[in-house]
Amino acid sequence: MPLYDLMVMTKPLLGRGQLFDKMQRVGKQIFQEGGVITNIMYNGPQPLAYPVRQPGLKFTTAHIYQFQFSAKSTSIDSLRHELAVDDDILRHVFVKQPKHEDSIKVLRKRSKKEAKARMYQKPEDGHVSE
Repeated sequence: MPLYDLMVMTKPLLGRGQLFDKMQRVGKQIFQEGGVITNIMYNGPQPLAYPVRQPGLKFTTAHIYQFQFSAKSTSIDSLRHELAVDDDILRHVFVKQPKHEDSIKVLRKRSKKEAKARMYQKPEDGHVSE
């Protein structure tokens, strides 16, 4: 299962209880879809780079939290729908993280290239060891 980051911005008017309920609902939805949450970060109310508008409302701050989780790619659409229909959620974004194996392959290739470069590099002092 791929690893995802989910960033969620909620209305700043939500109280702690309401905010906790929103986070809990998102977490339950991830579990129901067969996902595994690896990390949850709450960044608190943050000023926004630009105002977010809803009909008749304008928000310059928002509560921001992040879920890091593993889930099937097919489950993201239902999660996206649940977040889109919630009026208290201003914005959300899913970011798919690169595969861990791919990162290791890149590092191995890089270290092999560096090892080859060192092997064919001339000694700095001009002496060749025997």
